[in-house]
Amino acid sequence: MDVLPAILLGFFGSLHCVGMCGAIALTLATPATNAKYIIGRLLYNIGRVTTYTFLGVLFGSIGTVANVAGIQQWLSISIGAAILIYLLLPRTYKNSVVSIPIVTTLVSRIKSGIAPLLSNSRYGMQYAIGLLNGFLPCGFVYMGLAGALQQTTVTQGAMFMMFFGLGTIPAMLTLTFSQRFFSFQKQLHIRKLIPIGAALMAVLFILRGLALGIPYISPILPANVEVLSDIKQDGHCLPTQK
Repeated sequence: MDVLPAILLGFFGSLHCVGMCGAIALTLATPATNAKYIIGRLLYNIGRVTTYTFLGVLFGSIGTVANVAGIQQWLSISIGAAILIYLLLPRTYKNSVVSIPIVTTLVSRIKSGIAPLLSNSRYGMQYAIGLLNGFLPCGFVYMGLAGALQQTTVTQGAMFMMFFGLGTIPAMLTLTFSQRFFSFQKQLHIRKLIPIGAALMAVLFILRGLALGIPYISPILPANVEVLSDIKQDGHCLPTQK
């Protein structure tokens, strides 16, 4: 299971969250004591991780079916190519993609569900806000889900997204514990790095789909291992023994 890529993707993605989606974390109710404040913020982040893990189960299931069907390589290459194409699209087209009615409706409903909970400092409400926040559309979450699709079992898909979520926690906690840590100028610098990170992930998806036998970067997928094993057993493509 790709633990390190999941954590790194979550960590760098969380820098994007700080600049773009940190408003919810900053508007959570403030409890009377520091201990309750810390516990509440932890529960909020655990709520997000819970949702990411649930989504990992769903996309891990799709990845499992794709693996059984023998199309996981093409799926990985297609995802990487789609990310690169999206990055190259003019801003006008990108905005039209984000403005798809079903997406805007989903965002509106989630935010309307979060709004009445923000003034409640009870632990359950903090956790619930995190659960709902995890469903908000986000480019880096999409890439995390694309990574879950590359896993060969449902459990691996869930674990990938769980570690992705855990990777987002350090920056999000830093934001809530020190609101001045990320100035507006730093947010602008972070946003400039986002396309570079997305392009690197796209290339990794394509390399993974090519299954070049490069450890951690482009490993031979299980389906290919089985094929190679069958070839060896049948004696095909092997050097003649003298």
